[in-house]
Parts: sequence; structure tokens; C-alpha cells
Amino acid sequence: MFTALTSIVPTRVSLKTRAAKSSHKVNKSTVAYTNWMLDGVGCSGARSDDSTLVKSKHLANNVVHCPVKPIDLTSLCQSHEGRFEMLDVLFEQHGDDIFVSNLAPMDTTHGAVTMTVDGDVLPPFAKTVLKPGSRVQIGDELYEVNRNVHAHA
Repeated sequence: MFTALTSIVPTRVSLKTRAAKSSHKVNKSTVAYTNWMLDGVGCSGARSDDSTLVKSKHLANNVVHCPVKPIDLTSLCQSHEGRFEMLDVLFEQHGDDIFVSNLAPMDTTHGAVTMTVDGDVLPPFAKTVLKPGSRVQIGDELYEVNRNVHAHA
């Protein structure tokens, strides 16, 4: 008899909602990066003539060997496809971490240690992560690892 032209069940109509405005601006231009440096122990103090920063790094002949400037491992890794080889050591940077590998085979005839990290011998072809302040001995030279974190807004 009677046909219903409308539904008894109400239909939902989506309401147009406004996105809430944030109360603060979001800075999208902040840049942060990490630079890893390798320098002789006590060399930064020796370069600046600050005797309080100079640490003992004397070889058997009482001569302090310092690079002319710190070795920028980050830029060297970036310019060499993420890896940089120095003497028998390979440095690799992955993100904010830097790794070191010993590429020198063990000298079995003399039993000489070619590389240590924080006093521990790094076996041939082994890899370890470096931390700020780590001391790396490559042959007769002792280096200190430094990390510089930069952030610019």
C-alpha cells in the first residue's frame, strides 16, 4: 500500500572539519651533523700552546709527533664513498657512527701488534665502533678520536 520513499534509518553526513592550527611554528630548516676527527693525543693543546691541554704522547726518543691539523675522518669517508683507508686501517662511517677495521695481517715472526683501540688489540680484519675519546694506536703512533656535533637552525 504505502511505499517508503525515505529511509527510516538516518544517514550520516560527513562534516567538514578544520584542521587545528598549531600554536607554534615548526622549524624545518634545522640541520644537524656529526664530524669525526682523528688527532694525536695532546696535539690540540700543543697547537694552541696551552700546557694544561697537553697530554703525554712521547715516543722512545722524547719527540711528540702531531699531524699539522686534525684528520677529518667524516669528510674523507664522504669523499671516498663512505670508506677511507689510512696505512693498514679502514675507517667507515654509517650515519653518526664511525667504525675502524684492522687490515694488517698479524706479524707472526715478530709477534708485533699493529693496532689497538683503547689498549685492546684489534685482531686482523676485525671491525669495531669508535667512541669519542677512544685512543687508536696505529703502528707506533697514538691517536685520539674526537666527535664534533653541529646543529644549525
